[in-house]
Amino acid sequence: MKKLIALLFAATFVATIYAQEEETVVYPTLPGTDIRDFSQPGMKTEGDVIYQTLPGTDIRDYSKPGVKKEGSTAYPTLPGTGIRDYSKSAVKKEGTDIYPTLPGTDIRDYNRPGAKIEDDIIYQTLPGTKMRDYSKPGFIIKDGMAYPTLSGTNIRDYSKPGYKIEKRKK
Repeated sequence: MKKLIALLFAATFVATIYAQEEETVVYPTLPGTDIRDFSQPGMKTEGDVIYQTLPGTDIRDYSKPGVKKEGSTAYPTLPGTGIRDYSKSAVKKEGTDIYPTLPGTDIRDYNRPGAKIEDDIIYQTLPGTKMRDYSKPGFIIKDGMAYPTLSGTNIRDYSKPGYKIEKRKK
């Protein structure tokens, strides 16, 4: 579940939020609210690199890997750098489809689930297909927030934390 949320969040962040002329900061909220959870790390953009921040701050956590955007693909990076980690899978976006790749390549990994963007909803797909997996939760992106949904629905799950998305001029 944690890997799914990380995949969806990274893919969502790169595919729908990322903008070159603005700095974007994303941080978790307390369950069912829009209040920032200062005990949890967030994410921030720096050029083409998206990285994790120290809990409650906008300071980069150099001990954690980041994500580098190149075209329509987001690659994991080695901790504290913008250097691609070829031992890990990337995430690629084609139209409204987001899917993982085989490690070190741009070839789709048909054994793992992807994600699909429909309007303001992002949901997991069955492995190797574009069909929604109704047994898994998705995310609603709305008004600068990303909220998890109840499995198989477009209804917000208030028992889980969401993410606040802030865009700032550089």
